[in-house]
Amino acid sequence: MFERFENDDVNFDSGKSVKKIEMLDRSFNVIDYIFRNRNVTFTDIKEDLNMAKSTLHRILHTLESWGYIKKDNETNEYSLGLLFAFYGEDVKSDLTIIKICESFLNPLAFKIGETVNLNILYKTNVLNILTLDGEKSVLTSRLTPVSPLNCSASGKIFLAQKNDIELLDYFNSSSWEKRTINSITSYEDFKELREEILKNEISYDNEEYEYGLFCIAKPLKNHKGIMQAAVSITGPITRIKMKGINNLQNELVNSVNLINEILIKTKFYENNIY
Repeated sequence: MFERFENDDVNFDSGKSVKKIEMLDRSFNVIDYIFRNRNVTFTDIKEDLNMAKSTLHRILHTLESWGYIKKDNETNEYSLGLLFAFYGEDVKSDLTIIKICESFLNPLAFKIGETVNLNILYKTNVLNILTLDGEKSVLTSRLTPVSPLNCSASGKIFLAQKNDIELLDYFNSSSWEKRTINSITSYEDFKELREEILKNEISYDNEEYEYGLFCIAKPLKNHKGIMQAAVSITGPITRIKMKGINNLQNELVNSVNLINEILIKTKFYENNIY
């Protein structure tokens, strides 16, 4: 729900005080009330919003003439008009996973000073579709946009969603890589870790992809609980430990939870990835 300013004057970043248009503000208040309460009568709106009868008549008449609201002539109840359906589809078409995430992940990267990545599953690999740089690092600058599932933090979250048969097939294939001595290369080893990942919804890459590199990842899920993507923080292990793994993890969790709220509210589907 949109937050409304309670004061008549709104202070913008420019420092100027701008007077709101009172009738327009009341009109938006009526629209918001109808949205919250669905089918409502004239009396409901008048009493709950403490609005003058003549003022409310003019507002409702204007909104109805523009198609923003409609009135059921049998019940005399008001509801939102079809115009909002067209507006909603236009807004939803612009809600790609990247656009949704970028507004939350840019501040995260700036705040923690580490690289933040948005990753999706691509066949048997993790594909990075958005990178927001933090402090410079030779290690992070060498990273490629495609990583094996078994030795990346985001990849292990995707692996954890698979059932036992799918996991056996993966580790019996040539899809995984042993990049360091810490890389997980067997079904048995991953099975022990899988329950922990599913329970905590957090995964780590502790020098499993590259020596000296540490990564924390958390999944993004839609309203059906389906994993859409994963967000990760990546940086040199010494710097990550100095800043505090728990501190960075908390920042990641907070940002991802905000994005997940958007994905749930907008009923984001898998085919909206790009």
